[in-house]
Amino acid sequence: MNSEDPHWYSAVEAPVRSVGDSQKWDEQADLVVVGLGGAGVTAALKARLNGLTVIALDCAEGGGATRASGGVFYAGGGTSVQHANGEEDSPENMFDYLKLETQGIVKDETLQRFCEQSADNLEWLMAQGVQFSGPVWKEKTSYPNVDYFLYHSDNSLLPEYMNDATPAARGHRGVIKRGRSAVNLGGSIYDPLRRRCDETGVEIHTSAEARQLVCDESGKIIGVRALQLPPDSDAYHEHRKCKSRGNAIKAVYPFFLPGAKVVHAWAERLLGRAKQIEEQ
Repeated sequence: MNSEDPHWYSAVEAPVRSVGDSQKWDEQADLVVVGLGGAGVTAALKARLNGLTVIALDCAEGGGATRASGGVFYAGGGTSVQHANGEEDSPENMFDYLKLETQGIVKDETLQRFCEQSADNLEWLMAQGVQFSGPVWKEKTSYPNVDYFLYHSDNSLLPEYMNDATPAARGHRGVIKRGRSAVNLGGSIYDPLRRRCDETGVEIHTSAEARQLVCDESGKIIGVRALQLPPDSDAYHEHRKCKSRGNAIKAVYPFFLPGAKVVHAWAERLLGRAKQIEEQ
């Protein structure tokens, strides 16, 4: 399926090829990160700390599913938090457990690298301001009591795994207090990374929707075209209203219902108006 297919419902267009130096850029950087959720904010910050200039785009305000999550980072192999709370683990022990759990789906060298780097990855997050700690919830659970911040998030406590690997608590919850809630706690991990992006000079554009990749003559990706309307502008609010209402009408009103043709024509007019705003 491609962007010309009648069932292509994404606003993303097919990549455009730039010939020679014909492409004019509004902004330039060594790296452009599209999507500033947990992975995006980490990639942007790591690149900036390595000396690259970075532009980060997000179609909303950033955070994504990471910020809305329970704020859990799976790590083991002997993290400082594990040691401080009496949990014995090592890269080898973590590998032995995950080897059983993944059943060959992940290559051994990939799994080994994950286990060997796991503790260092957690330390890197902590160095950026993310807080992890105990106490330990000693039983297997999908999510612990909110007063506990280290827990058995995997199956290592089950007898069939204990025969080959020593159980260890590897679910590291970012330290945050928000009543008894277990959702929208991902800011404990995301927010410190976002602050570090601001501090280190990552150029962040919110309400910026990536629409099209730009390639050179060899097919190498060299840039991205994005739509950004100032969030405080009338155009932004009208565009958002027209697009959301148009898509909602098309989604909830089937073609077989009476008057569907008229209703869908209305939806297309709304989406057409949104398109006009984009092109102004």
